[in-house]
Amino acid sequence: MRMASESSVEWEKRRAALSHDILKNEITPAVFKLCNILFGRVEDPDFDSAFATSTSPKVERLCAELEELAQNAEHALSPRQYCDQEPLLGIDEETRQWLPEAIHLLWIHRVDLSKKVQGLGVSISRVRESLARVNADLGAPPSASLERDARNLLESLSALAIDLSAMTNLLPYRR
Repeated sequence: MRMASESSVEWEKRRAALSHDILKNEITPAVFKLCNILFGRVEDPDFDSAFATSTSPKVERLCAELEELAQNAEHALSPRQYCDQEPLLGIDEETRQWLPEAIHLLWIHRVDLSKKVQGLGVSISRVRESLARVNADLGAPPSASLERDARNLLESLSALAIDLSAMTNLLPYRR
């Protein structure tokens, strides 16, 4: 089967890059390191400030880009775009009047788009809340509160990664 239009390909590339390159390879290791420092497993006295100036802005950018990705999912991934490609390009005008929208509605129902987008939004909100608590605690002496907040941030990032992976099920084609 031919892949969907460039927009869905680009959407998936962007989702994969945000998930793998940014979330899993940059942000999650930094939060793990923060947790290890707080639990006394690693020493790095300057990491608090490095986390606040480097990792926190990355998390904010990631959240903003994921919100944009979620907003664009329906348009970018809808299989109705197949109606503008061969062989469906050759369908008669009467069928062209209703088929693209029918395909789109069936797809939305099948993949439960609104539930996945909403779940991603909830995960993004939790990450932002956890990050705000960690940032508020940074700079103060290590405490049980900071340890709890860092652990919550790590759990929130893990849930975000799961929800982001679930977005691959929205793709209107099989790899």
